Amino acid sequence: MAFEVFPASPGGKLRGGGRGNVVLHWLWNGYLTGLDRNGRPHPMLAQEVPSAERGTWKVNPDGTMETAWKLRPTAKWQDGRPIISRDFAFAWRVIVDPAVPVSGRAVESLISNIDTPDDATLVIHWRQPYFGALEISGDNLPPLPAHLLLDLYEADKQAFVNSDYWTSEYIGSGPFKVEQWDPANNVIVASANDGFALGRPKVDRLRLDFIADQQTMLTNVLAGGIDVVVSPAIRTPPSVTLKETWEAEGKGRVYFSPGLLFGHAFQLRDVSNAQPALRDKQVRKALAYAVDKQAIVDAMPTGVRFSAHYPMPLTDANYAVVDRAVPKYEFNPARADELLELAGWTRGSDGIRRSSNGARLDVPQMSSAGENELLITAIADYWRRVGVDSSIELVTAARALDAEFTTNFPGASYISIIPQWNRIDWVSWEMPTAATRYVGRNSGGYWTPRGDELVTIVQTTVAPAPREQAIVELMHIWMDDVGFLPVIYNPAVIAALKGISGYETEVWQPQQAHTWNIYQWSKE
Repeated sequence: MAFEVFPASPGGKLRGGGRGNVVLHWLWNGYLTGLDRNGRPHPMLAQEVPSAERGTWKVNPDGTMETAWKLRPTAKWQDGRPIISRDFAFAWRVIVDPAVPVSGRAVESLISNIDTPDDATLVIHWRQPYFGALEISGDNLPPLPAHLLLDLYEADKQAFVNSDYWTSEYIGSGPFKVEQWDPANNVIVASANDGFALGRPKVDRLRLDFIADQQTMLTNVLAGGIDVVVSPAIRTPPSVTLKETWEAEGKGRVYFSPGLLFGHAFQLRDVSNAQPALRDKQVRKALAYAVDKQAIVDAMPTGVRFSAHYPMPLTDANYAVVDRAVPKYEFNPARADELLELAGWTRGSDGIRRSSNGARLDVPQMSSAGENELLITAIADYWRRVGVDSSIELVTAARALDAEFTTNFPGASYISIIPQWNRIDWVSWEMPTAATRYVGRNSGGYWTPRGDELVTIVQTTVAPAPREQAIVELMHIWMDDVGFLPVIYNPAVIAALKGISGYETEVWQPQQAHTWNIYQWSKE
């Protein structure tokens, strides 16, 4: 298999492992459930998903909630020790600890306590109802081996964070165990874990090659040196080339489905050289009206990219309701010109707008290098047509791992977001600061008090009608403020040689991981 960026750690969202490597987590980490292409939870480390009928899912009269999980007796750590309930209780304690940097703790912060009446049972006590409580999957509440880490955590948290456990000595709970961790040569070798809860994987051994250059990636795949490549390792243009070549020759298949949401975070935080004009939402609205998203989508083959109008999953059950109720920013350069004039920005002789004191309206764009360059170049052209200059800074994959650098951009940062309701960026508690080591997904700093309230309602409401109402109101606020400008949904791609089977051709958009069932994959 091939991937793009060598991970900071196999440790999921701990120790920096959550930055861009969600697909890899499923190789060496196990979770209570995994979500299939339709979003249905499948028990993994758990024996079954809690239900009201069995009395394992309860909403209490005081508004709190409980979910009880039984662990599979077959679930073992990769050192042979059983995975027990206190491993989840310990993980929760670590993740909510502000002294430990993690890439997100939204779900865990909704938990008030975890009881462990016996080694096989954990009872999660929720502060309030939570719509995703039956889908504890991906990076939500991953277990940690208490028998290896608890004493170190209690003795020295800094030593805990910096421990070699998070890299070369990693012991996971998933289907494959890291045998070789070699960042110098961009290689990880992993072997099948006999103790995986759902049985030994069908593939005995994985070699993971990390290839940053897309042309080199494509060359290796076409040469037959790589069996499988999935998003985000392979970008859209080379995946289209691969699909055309492979399928014409009968060598393999390439599938596309809605994946990551891409768009612009506008810098509203107090950072060096920030463009002050972006604090005016009329300017942000003008930038939104100026971009022809459909033309961007139409430049690719049908079914590869998808227009993004709202900052939410395209596959969400409430998307159609939002689409009917909430206005979107259709391409309207005349309206963009009107808004910029009203905001006090007039065109100069060079076509670029200036304020009354002569300041140029320049909104620099930051983006990762690669396929995004063509897209943000097109956006810069759209913005210049309405009088907004836009320089471009391309960031290498290695530099993109520097959280301080990537969050302190001066203008608009073209970023990717996993569209899911339990990991929302535009809230006050996701603000990156020096105190958090710049961990926090709200890189632009946009949030509102009412938005925070609505996010909490969306995340904690189980009943469909009031949850739908909250989502619609939230979209009205976010779309009116344009703190984030959605542009496109990039495709989630899986490309597999002929003879590889067991994978799903589409991905559940909020989970973003074809690899969730990699233990079922096989090779002829």
